[in-house]
Parts: sequence; structure tokens; C-alpha cells
Amino acid sequence: MITLHGPRSFPTVTLLRNMLREVPEQGTFTMGGTKVLATAQLRKFQEAGLRVPEFTTEWNVARRWLQAGHIVLGRKENHSQGRDIVIITHDALRPRRPRQWWCKFVPSTGEWRIHVFDGRTIARAKKEPGPGSPGMTQVPIRSRRNGWLYRHDLEPSEALRTAARGAVAALGYPYGAVDLLETPDGPVVLEVNRLPAMDNYTATAYVNAIRRQVAGRKVAKLPMARRTNDLYEGVLVV
Repeated sequence: MITLHGPRSFPTVTLLRNMLREVPEQGTFTMGGTKVLATAQLRKFQEAGLRVPEFTTEWNVARRWLQAGHIVLGRKENHSQGRDIVIITHDALRPRRPRQWWCKFVPSTGEWRIHVFDGRTIARAKKEPGPGSPGMTQVPIRSRRNGWLYRHDLEPSEALRTAARGAVAALGYPYGAVDLLETPDGPVVLEVNRLPAMDNYTATAYVNAIRRQVAGRKVAKLPMARRTNDLYEGVLVV
């Protein structure tokens, strides 16, 4: 049994805690820790030489972007599943829903979530529209609450993997789920999640990685998911 420490209010922690109770290894592992807020993350990514969306905490700067014809997204420092996003496509005096920072919308050909543990990628998923999603709108918000699903049977490029590892390292996190955009000019890092929602595939990858770390073995990448009828392995469990 491996004892998992972490915030009790997070379903992810509860899920992994229950799974780790059934393993033969003995030890402890901690999830969570000190969170780096959104704009601080982006600054650290920039310092590490990673591409990020252009962002600002000043509304007047964001308004100039709008006047120049850019689409602007308003965000909060703490957010989940894109609930905080305000899309502005014209020059507004002030958005009706106050936000703490703003960024230019980055057109992309796709979005990935790559999980990094102890400096290695252990799981990955490309976000694709599900049956209930609006699909590829002008400004797609690729989140589960908008009907997007995680497809596990595709392989990201080495450039995406390298950027994901660099993002987690830049924050000093021992692990993390990195959201990245795929663009013609290369990966754009959006954020690193410390306590991401997990499906069966991802939870199994974390359990394997934690077991290997506790046992002192090198972390191995989980093999690609089997191709099922709907192209997705497992169902969401949190």
C-alpha cells in the first residue's frame, strides 16, 4: 500500500488514493503542494524560453489589442475547465465580467494535454470535439464542460513533449499536466495543472509512475491506448 497525501476535496486525489491502496509497494507520495498562479506560470515559461500567448494584467493594453483587430480572452488567476474565459471580439470600454488578466487568442491546429512525471512524459491526450460539443468555432474553448474529449491513441510530436517537460521543470513541479497549443510555428504553452481530472488511462499512468518512484525504478511511459469503437480508452472517472 502506498499512502497518498493531498487535498481531500479533489476527486483526483481520492481516486488515486483508492487505487494505490491496492498496490504491493510500501511508501508515501504527496500531490498538490504550492500552486503557481496563471500569470506567474506564464512568466516562468517565458524565462525558460518557451512560447506562451501574449498576455497582460492591464485592461488598457488589452483594449489596444482589440483596436488592432485581435481577439482577446479575459481570464482569472484561479480557474478550472475554462469557466472563467471571457471572449472579446470588439473594442469594449470594459467587459461586464471583471477579469484579472488578458491574453491574445492564439489560432492553433490542435490542443494537447501531456502529463509529465519526474521529468518524463507518462501520458498524453489530444483534445477533440465530442458529440455534444460546438466543435471548431472561431474561438474554440477545448474543455470537458464544453463537450470536448481526450483522445489517447495519438502521439504528440517531440517538440510538444519537450515543451511539456520544460514547462513542468520551469515551475519546479515534480509532476504536472501541461496544456499546449499546436501551431505552425511550434508549441505554445498555456498552463500546468497540479491536480488534473483523470480518466482510467491517465489514472493508471500516474499509479504506475508513483509505484516506480516509490520503488526506486525509472518511470516508464504507458503504452498507447487501444483503439476502441469511439477511439477513446475508458471513461471519465472524476
